[in-house]
Amino acid sequence: MKNGWVAPTVLQLIDDARQVGVNAALVEVETFDALMLRLWRNIEAKDPAIDAKVRKSHQASVSIPQPQAGNGLIVRMNALPLIRLPGKCQALTFENPKEWSELRAATRNTEGALIFTKSEAVLCWGKEALIRQEFGDLVSVEPYDITSQIADLGSNHHMKGFLEEAVCQALIRGRPLLTRTTRQDSYLIVDRHSTDQAPFSALQKIVGKASGEIAGLFTRVDDEHPNLDKVAWAEAARISIDVVDARCWLLVDPDVWIWPNRARKDAAEFLDTRRGERYNNIYNALVDAWLAILLGDSERNTEVKFSTSDDGTAAETPSFAVSTRTAYTRRLTP
Repeated sequence: MKNGWVAPTVLQLIDDARQVGVNAALVEVETFDALMLRLWRNIEAKDPAIDAKVRKSHQASVSIPQPQAGNGLIVRMNALPLIRLPGKCQALTFENPKEWSELRAATRNTEGALIFTKSEAVLCWGKEALIRQEFGDLVSVEPYDITSQIADLGSNHHMKGFLEEAVCQALIRGRPLLTRTTRQDSYLIVDRHSTDQAPFSALQKIVGKASGEIAGLFTRVDDEHPNLDKVAWAEAARISIDVVDARCWLLVDPDVWIWPNRARKDAAEFLDTRRGERYNNIYNALVDAWLAILLGDSERNTEVKFSTSDDGTAAETPSFAVSTRTAYTRRLTP
């Protein structure tokens, strides 16, 4: 799989094959289905009947009439223009290959001060001294240009997650928020243990309490988790970066986080009830509340800058800037 772990024995086999003149290489694919579809597309003289079943889409000529200027209602989106993105990070070389578990452990040990991803090398944001403190077998730290990968985020999913995790770490600075990253998404979460709940006043006017426990719900017991734990919740926002029309956008999607996250499926009924009415005006108000939490009382259509640290080199400290004016589109009317 693309950017996945490869067994050292497999890498050694490829190296041995190349040394004796065999053209050997790893072929990265997104999924097995994607691989099979690409193989199918390169087969000549395919049976049209089978091809029609395999292909889910086909090209066709269409004629879509364009609306007249000024028609339709303006629809506000939950996206902010990303004006500035980091252009550098650090490429790390180790004496021994690093597993994802080791990199994630270093992120936890430093409370998010070190952020990692993998491409052809292990990439990192964070102070070099802190990296050396976590990894005794570190060989080198070199600046690494990421501008070309950011320009093509659709083909560089590892970079997308890397940026989203850094954005979250930058946004929680000085705020009673926590951040968590799953395999797919990054979240900002109300810190239910913080004594400073004032920043959430606008949010609480919309949804009531911003955190709590789910009455009567406990985690399941298994070999890895032998104890019963109460299940809690907190208001949250899923943070993502996307590219639309050659522009980068920061998306803020209000949600609810479940503690511990493994109990999320068991909390499905609670989540359905709590999020069931969050449409239209309510959703719009939630977006406003979260933007107030994250950007303060910034005026509309101004630039807000934030970074993971106040110091450090450009390769150590990712910095961002967004416009406070959210994206909008026009809903077409008959």
